Order: sequence, then structure tokens, then C-alpha cells
Amino acid sequence: MIAVQVLALLSLLCSSLAAPEDWTSGVGNGNTTINQAIDYALAYVQIGRHRITALGTDDKPGRVPLNDGFDHARQLANASWRDVTTPNSDTLFSMAYVDLSHGPINITMPDMNGRYYSVAFMDMATNNVQVGGHRMTGTLQNTWVVVGPQWKDALPIASRVVQSPGND
Repeated sequence: MIAVQVLALLSLLCSSLAAPEDWTSGVGNGNTTINQAIDYALAYVQIGRHRITALGTDDKPGRVPLNDGFDHARQLANASWRDVTTPNSDTLFSMAYVDLSHGPINITMPDMNGRYYSVAFMDMATNNVQVGGHRMTGTLQNTWVVVGPQWKDALPIASRVVQSPGND
């Protein structure tokens, strides 16, 4: 839904410009309206694309249901991989999409037996909200309670709470 809203915003911004030459002369300098819109919207569009692929649509089921599991990469990324940009090609990545509008979601990581792992809780703009894992919580089993921006009810004592700025 956010990707659709962002695309509509981009369309509106582009159509509000008088003529293509009004914005193409400034492309690349970072000061034009279109460049600012692209800088803002690109992450939303990319995550929106990946989200649709992972979760699917009413017409085409995805690989994993919303709020109910991770979409795991089963092989290492290579030069032909185009899902999302990865920081390296020797790590397997997993993603989970959540909807926090109906309440908190628990994310439990199993005992990692001393192995390194990292869990980045990100918003739809790909900003890290919080990062957990080996360095912060050790490698024993951990559970995080992810809550949306309006959640005010009590949570279990000693919960590792991740306060998300949005419901996605």
C-alpha cells in the first residue's frame, strides 16, 4: 500500500513540473524536486516490490504469509540476483513482513549455539529501528516483542521490546 502511495506522489510531483527540460537540467545535483522525490521514495518502492513477491496477492500466493514466518534465501546471492541489494554475497538473508495494526508480534530466535547472527528490525524506508543478535543478546534463544506506534498496553516484564515507528 505504501509503495502505491509513493508512486502516486512521484507521479504528482512529475506532472506538476512545467516541462521535462525544467527538471532534467538539474538531474544529478540533488537539489531538484524529482531527485528529492526519488531519494525519498526509492526504498519504499523497492521494499514494496519485494513485499509483494514474498507475500503475494489475492491472485498469486506468495512464499510466506504476513505475520507468520520468514522468507528465507536458500542460496547465496550472486551477480544475477535482483531481489534486493545485499551488502555481501557470503551470507544467507531472511525477511519477515509484519502488520502491527492489530497488536504486537513476537519474533523468537532459536539458540544459535555460539554462531554469529544479526536481526535488523527495519521500517518500510529500510531504516534500522533496532538491531539484535550475537553482539547484543548473545546466542541463547531470544524473543523480541515488536509493537506499533500506537501500542500502549502492558507487555510481559523483561520483554525485549522493539517500538516500530509504523505498523509495517
